[in-house]
This record gives sequence, structure tokens and C-alpha cells, in this order.
Amino acid sequence: MVFAALLQVLAYIGVISTAHSPLEINQALVLQPSIPRDNSPAVPPILPNEHWGYVNFHYEMDQPHPIDASEGRRINVKTLGGNWTNPNGSLLAKVLPGIGGDQGYIDKENVFRLDVRQAIEFVSDRKYGYVQLNGFGKVGGGNNVFITVETRSAANLKFNNRLLYALGVFTDAGVSATVWALGPPKHV
Repeated sequence: MVFAALLQVLAYIGVISTAHSPLEINQALVLQPSIPRDNSPAVPPILPNEHWGYVNFHYEMDQPHPIDASEGRRINVKTLGGNWTNPNGSLLAKVLPGIGGDQGYIDKENVFRLDVRQAIEFVSDRKYGYVQLNGFGKVGGGNNVFITVETRSAANLKFNNRLLYALGVFTDAGVSATVWALGPPKHV
């Protein structure tokens, strides 16, 4: 599962790094045009995506013994809680506080790189999900976060084997973002 998610991240990293944000232009993510083989005008392909809601995750960033690295420092990130809502605003899942292996990295340009694992409980059937968030951005500014979810929740199997992309803001206390599922819709 983790290997598949890593391959998906690598496949989409070029797409995401050059694509316009759906929040900025209110349309689907668009790839940059490629070089046409027959000298005809290039038409950018549209990356399928689907709006899957909003996240508001709360963290405590602690630096009791920050690990200095050559280009910045590592810090601990403690999961305090939060929620995931559906596009209509109804509660989808609650973040379970204190569960997860969480770290962050702040480079010399003050870009924060998030690497968080946490557990959620879906409200529809009280089943759990394992969530991984990896991303980067500046505190108070825009961020780019990739999310993967594993669950046995019958009502939420659509999350398995899907790469999610979150656009939003890092704050001193967490992440608030809109979530998009990348790729064609799957019917479970």
C-alpha cells in the first residue's frame, strides 16, 4: 500500500508542481502542454479530480531537542485532533489525538515540510482509517499536501488506493485545506 502510494506521488509530482490550483481558477487541474509529435498545436490534457471535502487538523509543533540538519532542522509534530468534512459541510471523520508518528522539517528558507501519520474515526460507521500527510509550504501561506488513507470502513472504501491532494494553509497549530481526489473516479 505504501509503495503504491509512493509511486502515485512520484507520478503526480510533476503534474501538481506545474498545475494551477482549482482554488485559484475554479477548474480542473491542468497539465502543461507537451511537445506535439506532429507539429500540431498542443492541447493540455485535463487531470481528472473530484472534490472530497475539507480537512482541519490540529497539531502542536515542539522543538525540545531539534535535530539540526545541513539545510534546516527537524521538529516533532504532535497530533491534537481535528476533523474532515464532506463537501456539503457534514462531518466525515474525527482525528484521534495522540496517535501517530509525526515529524516536520523546516529548511533555511523557512519552508515547512510535513510528514504526519494519524488515525481518524469515520462517523458513519465508527470504523478507523490510517492517514498519511506529506507536504510543504510556509506557515501562514499556501501549502501542497498529499494525503493517503487506508480503511476497512465499508462506507468509505473509496479512500483506499487513492491519492488525495490538499490545497490550503499551514498555521502554527495545524493544516486547513480543501481536499481533491486525483485520477478518475472509482466505484466501490
